[in-house]
Amino acid sequence: MAIIALENIHLYGKHGCYDAEAMLGGHYEMNIYVKTDVREAAETDDLKHTIDYEAVYNYCIEIFSTRHNLLETLAYKMAHGLLKKYDSAHAVRVKLSKLHPPLPGQVERSTVDYSTPEF
Repeated sequence: MAIIALENIHLYGKHGCYDAEAMLGGHYEMNIYVKTDVREAAETDDLKHTIDYEAVYNYCIEIFSTRHNLLETLAYKMAHGLLKKYDSAHAVRVKLSKLHPPLPGQVERSTVDYSTPEF
């Protein structure tokens, strides 16, 4: 078993519950982890026997490009969507952070770290 990871993906989006977030947008950081068996891919050195991280990236970006109020919704949709998309995915973890969220104090990030069962 192995984890295929995409880490520190920097994005710009207009997610959030406030009108200002929808108008101005903000910066986000995303990490995606997919637990899978890589034995056949390692033995054959063939991409068709593993989960293509470029396809994972494109799938998650497609979900991210649609505005949502909650980070929880985005992380959930990405994680469960990847499980459905890839039979060889045993579990998925999505960590999504809004950088410098609109709060009265100085906050570096707000984060949702969501995992499907078995992660």
